[in-house]
Amino acid sequence: MKKTWIAVLAVFLSGMSAAQEKASVNLSLSDEKAVEKEACEVFLEADDAMHFNQDTLIINKMDCAEFTLHLKHTGKLPAEKMGHNVVIAKITQKDSKDDFEDIVQTNIAAGVKNNYVQQNDRRIIAHTDLIGGGEETKITFKTNIFSANFDYVFFCSAPEHAKTMRGTVVVAE
Repeated sequence: MKKTWIAVLAVFLSGMSAAQEKASVNLSLSDEKAVEKEACEVFLEADDAMHFNQDTLIINKMDCAEFTLHLKHTGKLPAEKMGHNVVIAKITQKDSKDDFEDIVQTNIAAGVKNNYVQQNDRRIIAHTDLIGGGEETKITFKTNIFSANFDYVFFCSAPEHAKTMRGTVVVAE
């Protein structure tokens, strides 16, 4: 009788072990997909003090055909008083400081009704809508538009915001 119970127990335990291994493999695959998804999106926050919570965005072209940028305005002021957006632009001139200032001024001139984004500016890769306190927005764009030949920046294009609300976009290939 003891031998029968030992045999039954051995079969039961080996079945549990196989189930645990299968669960472990499934968990590993779902973890891998979560990491891939995480690598293809970023969550950026902006506040009423005119700051982003990050100064570098990393976009991996090899792993992500598309990239999603989420923007959350953590402040309280409305878009008309303290609206924020995110503009990703490529720097095309050798003097990147002058080119950046030109991009900023060109987009400010587009006005609030256009989210401070000049629609025909070829240096603009992607942009979100202008949002106010407590609001969120996102934009998804293809990563194949990035080239190793250019530097990229992100900034808020509302007047005076780009002075403190800007950063570097690193494109990993």
